[in-house]
Amino acid sequence: MICRKCYARLHPKATNCRKRKCGHTSNLRPKKKLK
Repeated sequence: MICRKCYARLHPKATNCRKRKCGHTSNLRPKKKLK
């Protein structure tokens, strides 16, 4: 998963970002098409 606010890479089952600078937002998107 990718954080939409700070673009950090997170593990695939993440529900929140682990970075503090974006306030642990839940604005995540999957990392492009995984085959």
